[in-house]
Amino acid sequence: MQQTRQQTGGRAKATLFLVGALFIAGITSYLVWRVVENMRTELAKAKEGPERVRVLVAARDIYMGETISEGDIQTFPVLPDMIYPELVFTEEQMQQLLNRTAKERILAGEVLREERLADANAGVGLNALIPRGMRAMTIDVDPQSSLGGLLQPGNRVDVIVTIRPDDRNAAAKWVTETILQDKRVLAVGARLKPVSAAEKDEEAKKGGRSRRERPSVTLELSLEDSEKLALAASRGDMHLVLRSDVDNTQQETDGALTTNEMMGLQAAAAPAQSTGRRSSGKTPTTAPVDPNRTTAEVIEGSTSTSVQFDANGNKIEPTAGRRR
Repeated sequence: MQQTRQQTGGRAKATLFLVGALFIAGITSYLVWRVVENMRTELAKAKEGPERVRVLVAARDIYMGETISEGDIQTFPVLPDMIYPELVFTEEQMQQLLNRTAKERILAGEVLREERLADANAGVGLNALIPRGMRAMTIDVDPQSSLGGLLQPGNRVDVIVTIRPDDRNAAAKWVTETILQDKRVLAVGARLKPVSAAEKDEEAKKGGRSRRERPSVTLELSLEDSEKLALAASRGDMHLVLRSDVDNTQQETDGALTTNEMMGLQAAAAPAQSTGRRSSGKTPTTAPVDPNRTTAEVIEGSTSTSVQFDANGNKIEPTAGRRR
């Protein structure tokens, strides 16, 4: 009887020991599982990297004057510290950018910014590119002024004019002067965006630009500059000089340039009629003006003839015709 009790007590202890061992094993397994899961979570986060936000970027190169459509933009993830909060993608932001006109070239992958786009109410095309208070003016130029077709929308140029002075008694019949500096080219011909190499090859296969067609250039100008350019276009020959996109320096000149000054000769004009350039110190090469005579110049085609009249209005024998 006593032996039976001892066996029953031993079984109870063995059962308790077994239950305790299973409990400890369960706790240990749970802790190991938690550790493994935490490691997996940390590993997944490490693979994903830090939390990112999405912004709108250009899906392709968008050129000045082009209208933005849904296919031109896409979202891209970036770190929150690398972008301004107002640039974080929202549906409202996308709707604000659609159908807007690019004021300048936007590269593929570049974040779309409000200042790179025309006003929402500015319309589309060329008029959307003109800032408030500015004007767009088109002039015809020769192939040299268009830099042999290398001039592109978005370039910056200076404008030089060679013109006849209004004063007939001036020291020179032709003068050259830089009248405008650092002006933006809005369009070349009907193009608002640069010509790619493929488009140039295609144009060359078709025979290129017609020889009779004079290239035209549209510039962004103030109202005062537009008046200067209109007068220069009606009275003289204009030339465009390409300048660097990063050079916006307004350079002072010495005044109008004459042929004599270009050749190193001193003009024969009086001091009040001087062009403002430094004298070379050489002897004048033009005879003084006779106050008793009036000179009129008659232009026929490419030749000009000087006709003189005396004090009584009688015509004096004209000088020989000369080439302009």
